[in-house]
Parts: sequence; structure tokens; C-alpha cells
Amino acid sequence: MFRLKNVNLWFSLMVIVIYILVDMLLFSNGFLVVLILQLFIILLAISPIGEAIIRYIYGGKRLKTRNARNYLLPIFFSVYENVLDEKPKTSRRIKLYLDRSMTPNAYAVGSNTIVVTRGAVETFSPEELQGIIAHEFGHLYNGDTILLMILLGSNIYFLIIFLLVKMVEIIINIVNALLGGFSRYNIAGKIILWLFRGVVALLVLITQGILSINQRNNEYNADEFAEIIGFGENLISALYTLDSIDYSDGKISFLERLKNSHPDIENRIEILERY
Repeated sequence: MFRLKNVNLWFSLMVIVIYILVDMLLFSNGFLVVLILQLFIILLAISPIGEAIIRYIYGGKRLKTRNARNYLLPIFFSVYENVLDEKPKTSRRIKLYLDRSMTPNAYAVGSNTIVVTRGAVETFSPEELQGIIAHEFGHLYNGDTILLMILLGSNIYFLIIFLLVKMVEIIINIVNALLGGFSRYNIAGKIILWLFRGVVALLVLITQGILSINQRNNEYNADEFAEIIGFGENLISALYTLDSIDYSDGKISFLERLKNSHPDIENRIEILERY
């Protein structure tokens, strides 16, 4: 069983209300159709079917080999037992999956999926994997993954806007081809297209920035969850290991920092060590 923390709940409601208002402005004639489509996709996204689809897209697969099961499942269930002791309302249906990516990573999907990558298995010790898996349990328990699924479903109107931009672009190109050369219709059409693209880009940037800020806060909350259930030191050790293999120079642009969904590793270690 998951729960949406207050900040996630209000954030979800705020974004959905914004999407509905944009729907009303952009699709006044077909507003009901777009709204029903959005609600259907949101319900699909948070259902077991949607979870399975997203898990498949991300690359999470069941543990097929005996070696994988013998090594990973004891680590997984040792954390799961602590989670159920501390948080009895947690779902009993959460399962562990393996992603063949060699990037050291782990992620949670929907309500009942935790995925570790092959890179994480080969990089981290069993104790460090416990800390990482405990962190992902935190995302599931706090409802962070459900929030992302809701936002994914709500974003249908971005796809519709993208298709509209493409349609306008095609129409402008056809008009340009028929009239030929440098016409005032062509110039006016391109100005409209540029303005349209600018508004969409700004809207996407603002939404992405707000979402990234919320996601970074969720990372700290998931770290705290790992500490509460007894795996804080394990997670600290994993973060130190991850920091030691981070080859970036730390110099990223403002836009990259705005879109970054994870806090700096050193900040996470600092806060965990205070506990």
C-alpha cells in the first residue's frame, strides 16, 4: 500500500488542475474529449497494466537465472522485512526486477516494482545494495512513483500540442510551396509558428523545473526512509561508492541543473550523516 505524502498530493492536484485549465483554453470545442482521454491515461498509468508497460519500457525484467535469484533475493527480503516491521501498511506485493544496463542505478515503478541494474549489482557490495533498495522502498511508500505516473498520464496534451505544431508547420510549407518564395503569408506563418513553439517550450521548461525540484525533495525523503528502517549507513556507503566513480567535473549549466531530478551526492551524504 502506498501513500502520497502531502507535498506529492498537492503537487499532483496542482499540475492536474493546470492541465485542465490549459485543455479548456486550447481545446474549448473538444475539451470533454481531451479531459476524458487524460483521465483514462492517468488511470491506466497507475494500474498494474500501466506499471507493467512502464517496467518493460525501462528494461526491468524478472530474475531469470538461479544465480541472480540466489544472490539478490536474500538482500531484497532482508530489507523488505525491516520495511514491514517499521511500516506494516506497505504493500506485500512488491517484487524485485533486474535491468541489464551496466550503469550503476536502481529505480522504482508504480506501486509494486523495484529494479536494480546489472551495473549496480556488480558495483555495490550486498550491504550497499540493501541501502539502495531501502531507498527505493521509500519512493514506493511515499507515493513518489505514483505521482510520476499521474504526471505521465496528464502529459497527453503536450503530445496533442506537438501534433498541432507539426500540422501548422506542414500547412505553412504547403502555402509557401504554392505561393513560392518570399511571401507575406509565409513570413506571418513562420512568426506564428515561432511564437507557438516558444510558448510550448516555456511551458515545458517551467513544468520540468517544478517537477525536478519536487523530485529532488523526494530523494531526500527516500534517503530518510532508508535511515528509519535501519539501512542509513548502508546507503551512505553506497553513495560514497557512487561518488567515487562519478567522472563529471561538477560543472553543469543552469538548465541542466534545473532539469536534474537528483540532488548532489555530497548533499545527500551530509544529511544522512547528521542522522
